[in-house]
Amino acid sequence: MKMIGWFALLLMILCLMGCGGNEVYKTEHTVYDRQGHVTDARADADGQVISELRRQFQDSMLTGQGSIRNSNEGLARRAATQLAVSELAAKVETEVRSNTRVYNNSDIRDVVETRVAALVQNYEIDYAGYEADLETYVVKVSLTGRRLVEEFERQLVRR
Repeated sequence: MKMIGWFALLLMILCLMGCGGNEVYKTEHTVYDRQGHVTDARADADGQVISELRRQFQDSMLTGQGSIRNSNEGLARRAATQLAVSELAAKVETEVRSNTRVYNNSDIRDVVETRVAALVQNYEIDYAGYEADLETYVVKVSLTGRRLVEEFERQLVRR
């Protein structure tokens, strides 16, 4: 009888270890003062999916380029920047979708599909210039993988 009990316990432990999927678990830490007011509130995301995102993006550099032809330099600059950021956001979404393990996680998929523009808000403008003779404004932007993962973490914890 004892052998069956140990076997059942071992089977349950193995099952629990194998059932851990790619979910992101949020842990909330709240500290209250004596009057019951919140003095500190933080949330942390589970490290498994975040580590997978780091593995995929840590050493990467994503770039986007936009160019538009317009005689008004201000309008052309704004439109070219929006085009470059849109291309960068599309590349982020493609990278996440190409990694099946990350994309199959519903939390990551939700963040990418609904807030991908917010994920690329920490981009850097590498080049911006107006070619007056062609009336074309060109913008090149880039985003490091490290910044992208940090933004993923913020978005996941914020949910």
